[in-house]
Amino acid sequence: MHPSDHSRPWLKSFISAILGLAWLIWMIGSGTAFAEYPSASPGPRGIFVIPTPRPTPSTDHTFRPLVSIPFAPAPPDLRVVPAVNEVTMSADVRGEDAALPASQVPASAAADPPAVEVPDGVMNIVLLGTDQRPEWGDWRTDTIIVVSINAKAKSVGMLSIPRDLWIQIPGFGVGRINTVDFIGEWKQAEGGGPGLLKRTIETNLGLPIHRYARISLEGFIQIIDALGGVTIDVECPVHDAFLDEPLTGEEGLAPLNLDVGIHHLDGLTALRYARSRHGGTDFDRARRQQKLLRSLAEQHLNWELLLKLPRLWESLNSAVQTDLTLPEMIQLASVGLQIQQDRIKSRFIDWRTTENFVTAGGAKVLLPNHETLPQAVAEFLNPPEEDIRLEAEHARIEVHNGTRTEGLADLAAKQLTRAGLEVIGTAQTSHLPKSIILVYNDKPRTIQLLQDVLHLPPEAVVHSPEPDDRIDIRVILGSDWQPCP
Repeated sequence: MHPSDHSRPWLKSFISAILGLAWLIWMIGSGTAFAEYPSASPGPRGIFVIPTPRPTPSTDHTFRPLVSIPFAPAPPDLRVVPAVNEVTMSADVRGEDAALPASQVPASAAADPPAVEVPDGVMNIVLLGTDQRPEWGDWRTDTIIVVSINAKAKSVGMLSIPRDLWIQIPGFGVGRINTVDFIGEWKQAEGGGPGLLKRTIETNLGLPIHRYARISLEGFIQIIDALGGVTIDVECPVHDAFLDEPLTGEEGLAPLNLDVGIHHLDGLTALRYARSRHGGTDFDRARRQQKLLRSLAEQHLNWELLLKLPRLWESLNSAVQTDLTLPEMIQLASVGLQIQQDRIKSRFIDWRTTENFVTAGGAKVLLPNHETLPQAVAEFLNPPEEDIRLEAEHARIEVHNGTRTEGLADLAAKQLTRAGLEVIGTAQTSHLPKSIILVYNDKPRTIQLLQDVLHLPPEAVVHSPEPDDRIDIRVILGSDWQPCP
């Protein structure tokens, strides 16, 4: 990108549009701009082990807006990935990581998972982050997040799928889910990589996927830098090192050191934050990725992008691939600004819904647990329950930092705001060994939620004998507070 581009006001609006509409679709919440979105019926299960075919999923996934918008729809794919010849595949794909025939499907992975009931009016979008590069023949899709938008309930759910999930790939045996996108392009499957991945998710999770958005490493960096970076509340320290040559042309290891607190990241650092696995797990990385998406939306999604989007549409294919049309993106942007943060659910396919497994080729993978996974998927689809008591209390909260670590009050305030609480201010105060919740005006539901979000014990609650007209509760963080869950 040319340096002068950073001074053009329309560029920032355009990049905001890309983030808000292609990567951050999960910010949708209002049903006023949407008609009923038909949910597909559950598709076939156990394709390679059950000879009797099951009902075919509905193919009527057409998005039907209530309001007619006079713009031509986009083509099915904004950018076509070139076909990849088999000889360019890495040994990883040809060997232990390759899709296997049905005869090698483990019994637990081949089990027939119960169908998940998808509520009417729900739109599911899969967000894909790949390490695809022009000089590489193959790639992996290590970030897969399903976003479920419930227009009726004005809520959104995010479900992160681990890259090592060992699943059935329709027409190609079984394999890691992060290889499906590439296999679909290499084998020229219907709908390419995203089409095959949509069918794979429906086969294994019972979720019909209506749209997709895909971004590469370079595209991610370009977008974040054009926005001027992103501010992240780091709850758990991240220390790692990356070989930068493929992205920067430099040799050697580049360190990533983020302590607990508030950090402003450029594009490359944000990418490292999202991809780091050192000292943690893939499940930890999934949580950081969802936090990054939330932060980007909170800081850069605004009404200005809605006005700029139509004339900037043609430039979209330089950063993001998607089958969303321009009218859909305009509608999503207009309603996305209305979502409340506590109406967004973050869910993860993690150790509670998977089992460790080693394949015949020696690959360490995760098998879906078909006893717990369907329940988790169903819970992910259900909108958050209305907290009537919390709304009625309407508590005003201050957060003070009584530790020697800078930024903890702002970090805690972020956590509380995302839980639906109103934080009216933060401050630094004198050192305090133990955290307290100082209550001026009794708000029992708020007090309980503060304890849950900040992981504070009941004895941390202290009632002041004097009421306060300005605030209801003051949280003072002491040295005992640990923001890392």
